[in-house]
Formats: sequence, C-alpha cells, structure tokens
Amino acid sequence: MLLLLHGSVYAAVGTLGGLGADNRVQVSLSTYGGVCDGVTDDTAAFLAFKAAFQGTAPVQLNLPAGTCLINPAGSGDNQLIFGGVADLVVAGTGAATTSIKRASGALMIGGRGQVQDNAHSLRTDDANAGDSCVIIKTASAVTVSAIGNNLPARATFTASSSTTTMTVTAVASGTILPGAIIGNQDSSTGSFNTIQPYGTAGTTGVGGTGTYALSVSATFSSQTVVTKPASFTASVATTGVMTVSAVQDGALAVGMWVYPNGGGLQGNAVSIQSQLTGSAGGTGTYQLDVPPLSTVSSRQFQGNGQPRVTLNSTAGLTSGDTLYLTGITSRGLLAQRTNGLRWIKVINGTQIDIFQSDYDGSYTSGGTGGGDRTSLTPVGSKVMMTGYVLQAYWAGPYGFPSNNHWFEFKTVASTNSGTHQVCFDTPLANSYKAAWPQYNTGNLFEVDPGGPATLYALDPLWEQTAVFKDFTLDIPGQTYFNGRSVTFENIKMAGVNCVAPTQNETHNWINVDASTCTIETDKLVGKWNITGGLVGRVHVQSSSMDEINLSGTSIRSWQGSPKKLTLTNSPISCPGCISTDAIFKIGTDSYGASDETICTNCSVSSPGVVTRAGDTAPATLWTMSGGVITIPNAISTGAVGAFETQTRYIVPGKYMFWAGSGGGGTTAQAGRSFKVVDVTQDLVNTYVQTSEAGGFPTGAWTTNGLGVTPHPAPKLTITNPTGVNSITLFGGCAAQSPMFSCANLTYTGGAAGTTVSTNVPTMWGELDTFTFTNNVPYTNTGSLNWSITQFGQIKMLRTDNVQVDFGTATSSGGMINMKLPASAGGGTRTLTPSGATGTQVGDTLTAPSAGAVFGGFNAAPIFSANTPSDSPQVTVTLRTNQNLPP
Repeated sequence: MLLLLHGSVYAAVGTLGGLGADNRVQVSLSTYGGVCDGVTDDTAAFLAFKAAFQGTAPVQLNLPAGTCLINPAGSGDNQLIFGGVADLVVAGTGAATTSIKRASGALMIGGRGQVQDNAHSLRTDDANAGDSCVIIKTASAVTVSAIGNNLPARATFTASSSTTTMTVTAVASGTILPGAIIGNQDSSTGSFNTIQPYGTAGTTGVGGTGTYALSVSATFSSQTVVTKPASFTASVATTGVMTVSAVQDGALAVGMWVYPNGGGLQGNAVSIQSQLTGSAGGTGTYQLDVPPLSTVSSRQFQGNGQPRVTLNSTAGLTSGDTLYLTGITSRGLLAQRTNGLRWIKVINGTQIDIFQSDYDGSYTSGGTGGGDRTSLTPVGSKVMMTGYVLQAYWAGPYGFPSNNHWFEFKTVASTNSGTHQVCFDTPLANSYKAAWPQYNTGNLFEVDPGGPATLYALDPLWEQTAVFKDFTLDIPGQTYFNGRSVTFENIKMAGVNCVAPTQNETHNWINVDASTCTIETDKLVGKWNITGGLVGRVHVQSSSMDEINLSGTSIRSWQGSPKKLTLTNSPISCPGCISTDAIFKIGTDSYGASDETICTNCSVSSPGVVTRAGDTAPATLWTMSGGVITIPNAISTGAVGAFETQTRYIVPGKYMFWAGSGGGGTTAQAGRSFKVVDVTQDLVNTYVQTSEAGGFPTGAWTTNGLGVTPHPAPKLTITNPTGVNSITLFGGCAAQSPMFSCANLTYTGGAAGTTVSTNVPTMWGELDTFTFTNNVPYTNTGSLNWSITQFGQIKMLRTDNVQVDFGTATSSGGMINMKLPASAGGGTRTLTPSGATGTQVGDTLTAPSAGAVFGGFNAAPIFSANTPSDSPQVTVTLRTNQNLPP
C-alpha cells in the first residue's frame, strides 16, 4: 500500500481518501480538522493540509458542503494558504453549497513570485529574441572602506529630546546655530524641526552643550543628531529660479537636493543646477533643474546630499552602472537604502555616489560588492527576464510587483561563473536593452523595479500549478495566486474585489461567475483566458500583461487592453449604466501601450459607449530638439501635479499621437502620429528618440497644453458588430485597421433632424476616402441638406500646425443635397485627397489641404431641417491614413 508522509507520521492512502481517476491523491479537509460550519475557524486545517503536501506530488483537497472560514494570522508563510503545494486541485461540492470565506482583507492562495527587495535582481547585457543565454553585468569585487554624506552635516552632536526641548550633552563637530534643521539616524526628529533662537523658553545652549528649543515637538533618547548641510529661506518661480533671501546655516551648492517645508517642487530629487547671482552659497538666485508647476512662496528649505561610498577600487565602473553592496553594518535607514543594486555615479578615484534622494544614516563597518552573482540563479531555479519599466518613481521605491512592459518566465538550464552567463530552458521571445531607463533600484523592503534588461530570481514557491473548482470564494479584499498556472472553474466570486491576475504564466477562468466584481488586473501575466461565465467590471491597467482571451463570456464593463485583447462571442451589456458611460474602452488604460484588439461577433448593448482607454501625458516640463524629447528624471514622481512616471505611456517601438488641448480660438484635437524609436537615460534626463525630425508641434491648438497619447489599437479587428452606434461603426472595416482610421455610419432624418446628437465618429489621420451615399432621398417640398457636423465643419490640423475647418461654413449650407434621388444621379459622392467625384448641384465637398489631419470630430452630423413626414437617409464611409511610421 502506498504510504504518504504526513508531518512526522505515515498515513495510508486509504485513510486520506485514495487516488482519483487522474492518479491524484484525494484528501478531505475534515482529515485535518476542517469543519466548514460557518462558525469555526478552519485556518489551522488548511495550514495542516499545506504542511502535509509540500512538494510536487499531485493532490486534490476536497471541501465539504458548508462555509469554510479562513483567517490566517501573522505574516510570512502563514498567509500563503496553499504555498508550496506544487500540483494542487481544491474542489468543493458546488458553488451553491461550498464556500471559502474570510472576514476581512485579502487572501493569498498561491505561492510567491518576485521577492519584495532588491537583492534578487540582476542587470544583464543586451539580449535579443532567440537568445538562450544572457550575460549578467558584473564589476570587479570591491570592499567598502567608508560611507558618508557627499555634503557633510554642519554639526554633529549627542542629544536627547523631550517635547520641544533638546538637551545636548556632547558636540563632536560644528556649531549648533539658530534656524538650523536637525536630523538623526535612529529615530524621527519631526519634519523640518528647527533650532529656535538661543534662550527661547529659558534654554541655555549657545552653539555647544546645553538645552535648545525646537520648532516641532519630538521625544527621543540620547543619540547622534546632526544639522542639515544647509538651512535657508527661499521662494521658487515657475521658471525654476530659486531666490534665497536668508541662510540660517550652511551653504548652498550646485548638485545639492533642496526640499521646501510644505512641498511644492516636482520630484523627490530636485537639485541646484547653477548659481545665477549673489555670494557663493549664500543669498541670491539659483537655477533648479526642474521648475515647479506653480510658484512656491517664501518658506523654509533644507539642502541635503546623498550617500557617498569609498571603495578600494572603482576599476571597471562607469557613471550609471549598478553595483550590488552587501554586508554593510550601519545605523538608521542607510542599510535599507544602500544594501542592494544601486545606480551609482563614479566621482573620482575610489569614490562613488549611491543615488538616493536623502542621507539619513551612518556607516559603521563592513561592506563588499561586485563579483559574480550567478549563484543567485542555480540550475533548475525559476527566473523572470524583464525590460522597460512603466511604473516607478525617481529615487524612491514605488509599486509591487514591478511593472515591466516585456517579461517572460524561464527555468535556468546552466550557469557559468567565469563568464557570468545564465542560460535558459527555452530561447527568449523578446529583446531587452541594457540602456533602457532606470528610475530607482528598490531597497531591502521594496522591489528593484528594473527597467534596463533585468533578470529576477523568483521565489521557489512560484513553481506551482493549481485548479480551484466548484465552490464560492467570498473574500472582501483581492485574492491573489502567485504561481506559474492557475485555473478557476465553476467558481462563484462573491463581493467586489475578487481575484486579481498577477505573476502568472497562464491564468484561466472557466464558467466563473464574477458578475458582482470590479477587477483590477495586476502585472506580469502571460495569458488570461476566460471561457464562459459572467464578468462584472474589469480594469486592465497595464501592458505588463501579454494577452487576454475571452470566449462565450457575458461582460458588464471592460476597461482597457493588454498587449493583445481577443473577445469572441462575449457580449458587453451594462444595465443601470447611462448612455455616456464608457462600457468598452480599447487600449491600455494606465501604463504602457497596446498592440491589438480583436472582437468577433462583437455585441455592445445600450446604454453605454465604446471609446479608447488611456490618457494624455503632458509635455509641460519636457523639451524637444532634433526629434528627441528630453524629460528631467526628477519629475517622475508622485508629487502633486506630476504625471508619475513620465514615460508611463511611452514604449519603444510603439505609436503615439500629439495631443493639443486647444485654446486661442481652437479646439482640442489629436495631431499627427509618431513612433517611439528608443528610450535611454543618463543621471539627469530621460531621452525619447522619436520618428519626428524637429521640436514640439506648435500653434494655437497647443495654447492650453501639449501632450502625447498612446495609440489605443494600431491593429483593430471588429467582426459582426451589433448594438450601440459606437461599435457598429466598425462594421465593414478591414481587419487590423488602426483604430480611428475607419467608420461606417448611416444617418436617418426625422422629426428631430436639426438636433441630432449621436453617431459622432472619431477619426485620426489624413483623408483617404470618404463616401456619402444618398440611400433615401428627401421627397417633400423645400430643400434638405446634410452636413458632417451640426456646426457645419470639423477641425483639422494642417502641416503648418494651423487648425482649419473641414466641411461648410454653416450647417444650413450642407455638404450633401438630400433632394436628388439616385435615379437623378444623386447617389454616391466620393471624396479623396485629389478631390470629389459624383457631386451634384447643391453639394459642397472640398478636399482638405495636403497632409492635414483629423483629430476627433466635435459634434454629430445633422440634417438641415426636421423631416417629420419622411425619413431621408445617408450612409457615410470614412477612411483615413494615419501614416504610422514603419
């Protein structure tokens, strides 16, 4: 009889439940004490099962009828209910009879993927699609001999504090001055806590030992305290010119990072670029590298430096490299900020700056770096190759897991410590560049987000395949499964947050009822396949998801696309929505760029509209010359007014459109298309190489702002569309046409002919061919014309960036004379860049100037009069050429 190890004793298969038809061990939760009565906490039973089946043996856990309560306590492995059970099926008796329920919070039902630190990532050289190996970037082995601030503290002393009185017992260096801002390594001193004038509230200190009054209440025990490298009063204009009116302590310096009390600057690392006027380091004016969006009024500032490391050697290191440091013994936050991959700046000899936006620790001893690190990826281990980060703050960790446009999961086949080579079980599908931007490198507690070609060593628990079927999953927060493959089959997802796909090679739903859910997809997912079932609202936030495929699924609302979205026989219907609600949004919504959307037998029911996802990245703080957009690194931040990662929609090889916000007598519209050729970076700026030749587009149409917007679908295929006009207009468009390059619409007059406000197509690009067919002529008395908008014209942008009208001067003028029947030659009119053919008396059809582009229609077409007694009809086909660069 087959025996299985259960804890420290052997349990017979017969006791556990035997083998299923698929040779999978069958066990019941009741074997481990599970009750599932909706009252008893069954967490211990789930964890006991997990402990019994760590490893690769296929096992099925059968849940009884009832409600299994699960509320894991603590952290770590206890939160991973099934972590380490590598080949798992969890089955209930049916969604109506069995449920897993948690009282509050999220639930982790898989293992782990990325490790949330910066010790498990390796930068690599360029790697090309088809390569089976990568070379890990490495530097010669080094030892750390010292770490200090590149702008030393003004005073260092030993002190304790009770509320607003600080007692200094020893001064190691410097003089404690009124107006100086204090900091320390071991506890919080309070934000912008400033030494008050000597003698305030009876204090005794006059620069040395004694008592000092503080501006902010702070209580801490005796420890080392410092005053910041510079404390001063200043204001900042929107030009980035900082006017310093007083310096309380220290001296300002080029390269110093400055921080205003109360905020107002754009970024974590705004620094002094140059001094314009005044005495060196004192009062006067200074140019900052990133201007604020609005004026920063006069207030207190502090100037600070960053960690500077002295190594035994910097041989082989250049500015912008990464270096892994470990074994540092330090105080405060320095270990958190420096132990791991760092973007360094070689200063001279053996000194480097470790790029972080603050210095708040002191080096004690130890520290090594460089050398081979292929031991991080032993043969058989699971890794993830990534490139191009979409979500990261400059100089500060943000987001987990990482949000990389390109990624793929691999198994390590071999390593070579001499050549620093790691080889995989299968060739790479994508190409990865070492020169892509890097915004930060994480810390001990936050993931290195990557950006340049980066290989991550995954947690061994990621190697897991699981099927969950035939029960209700009732979890208030999101449910996550980190692992290679997961399938949910005949599952009812109760609540709102439900399951969020994340860190999976494949993620499958089969006949899942998620009708009440509002699902925000996460990142690093290869394929999400949904077959049958019901889905509520889905928000696809990032192109860090390769494919989503739906077949036979009923959808309430779908917002956004991964790289490729395919819907087959999957109707979208949103009862309770209103006519202006976007219930089908095509294109990446928040991060990255989509490639293709396919919708077969595409039904989108009223109410609601189909539109594009995504937003416009403002170019307010950017510059452009010679086709290269220059973006200061420091404005990629979460600061108020900033657009987070400035390149969040800008992806190498993808298509963008210029977007003008109008003003100056013009309307907002999209401009011409361009291609992102490449994106690189240095320690100051990010550089976007485009297919353009010169600088930013100009003209009145950019008065209220210029930005860039990603193309929602360079390839769009809509087959057999039914429902709302905003989906049926794609009927008859060629497969893989760019979105907004094709529309087919029919307009019928009636009692409200002059107030038509629906069927507004969006068209981008140059005129290719427009046709207007008078299907049903107007037969009553009087004249009747049809115009392309109720205002008589739509806006176009000429090649000289002047916005002009396309159409007629007024709606009453008309583009098409609806009076002439087809028998009188009044059928189809065709307009191309060469001119109009088939025109009749009363028509006004004029080709726009060469190269002019449409950028969105501002109103619906209209008939010139009400026609209550008959229904004249015109069919319009619109085709544009978006000139997407090769």
